[in-house]
Amino acid sequence: MKRSTSKWWGSLGTLTLSATLVLTGCSSGETGTSADGKAKLSLEFWTATGTDQSKFTNIVKRYMKDVDPGVDIKVTYVPTTGIDEKVNVAIASNQFPDIYFDSSPRMVPLAINGVLAPLDSYITPEYNLDDYYKGMLDLSKYKDKLYMLPTSNSLQALVLNKALFKQAGAEDLLPDPETRSWTRDKFAKAVEKVGSLGNGVYGLGLGAVQMDHDKYTDGFIFSDGDEFANESYTKMTYNSDKNVKNFEWIINLTKTKGALPGAAGNNITNILGLFKQGKIGMMQYYGGREIEQVLRGVKDGTVKIPFDIMFARFPTDDGSPGKLYTYSTSYGIKQQQDKAKMDASAKFIMWLTDGKDKELNELSYVEDGALPARKSLKSFLTDPEKQKLMDMSDKTIRNVFLIPNYQQVRKTWFNNFQPAYSGQLTAKAALDNYVRDAQKLVDEGLAKQK
Repeated sequence: MKRSTSKWWGSLGTLTLSATLVLTGCSSGETGTSADGKAKLSLEFWTATGTDQSKFTNIVKRYMKDVDPGVDIKVTYVPTTGIDEKVNVAIASNQFPDIYFDSSPRMVPLAINGVLAPLDSYITPEYNLDDYYKGMLDLSKYKDKLYMLPTSNSLQALVLNKALFKQAGAEDLLPDPETRSWTRDKFAKAVEKVGSLGNGVYGLGLGAVQMDHDKYTDGFIFSDGDEFANESYTKMTYNSDKNVKNFEWIINLTKTKGALPGAAGNNITNILGLFKQGKIGMMQYYGGREIEQVLRGVKDGTVKIPFDIMFARFPTDDGSPGKLYTYSTSYGIKQQQDKAKMDASAKFIMWLTDGKDKELNELSYVEDGALPARKSLKSFLTDPEKQKLMDMSDKTIRNVFLIPNYQQVRKTWFNNFQPAYSGQLTAKAALDNYVRDAQKLVDEGLAKQK
């Protein structure tokens, strides 16, 4: 029996629709009639994006003028603060928009719970699904049906300041220039050598004080280890012997002189601040705009501190390219009885994601600095290092958001990996505890899906 959508999204509490759906935004068109005198089809479009709202709204207006004059698309820019509650209320009150744009952690559950409509029947050969990286399509599917059309790729890897490697005489310890892979032994030596510069310089900055730091630790574990769950997402598999070994290795490395002390209490914001000051040789790249500012500053000369950015994979035992984690930002359409609205919504999001509109591509990939989900759009990345980063998209882990009760499962991992860095738990105990508690949540989720 399929779960109730409103039940899955949780209790609505005392929130009212009028209070919750007051969102910042604007209308991109005016309700009226088309040139042939027919009433325009009104579509509601919510987007949780940090892009330039004025420019994006103008792109939507151009679509209505030149591509589909028969629709009136009202754009609402949804602030990410409190977005889960807003979506909860919208679903429960049948006010969910015709078109929705957000990241995988929220989009995949919408597909699982029947809020989004499958898109397979709309896809044409000209749309060219093969142009997407496999990992992007995996994130867009549920039970072999396509529910989302991705536009950007949030690949999480390592970012290095090669200038510090040069100062330390450690350029021979950099990863392979083509594959960007390296061995754990080489990586550890690089941490030590760069950290030997002293004067507040560290070879590695790693943080574990917040839940969203988990993928940094995970990158060192699943690069050549086991993934979180089996392929059917029914059994947690993260506490394998190989993963215990990998976790022990990175915990021990953070306690060496070359690493920033106190991993259990470090956060990404502070590490990023040190990186921008030229005090950290390696840290996690998580798609932050701050790194984009460094890249642009190096290019235009406004960054005066010696910087030479390089993106790299997490290390593996034998130096072969390891797996990386990614998520996408994607468009989806609401499952509803009004077929005309579904058809018009599908046409619109296919236009937004087919990679053919130059103005939209420049806004997304040049101005915003996002990684394209489509391989053919690599040329819009003006920085060669970003192009190298995009090349790493060829090897990613499976869609973690298909793990039942994933958000709760993720919290369970945080409750265990941070104590491992502080010495309260061994690596094995942390992974065993996590798999034990996570499996209970997975079993509960599977039972609700029946």
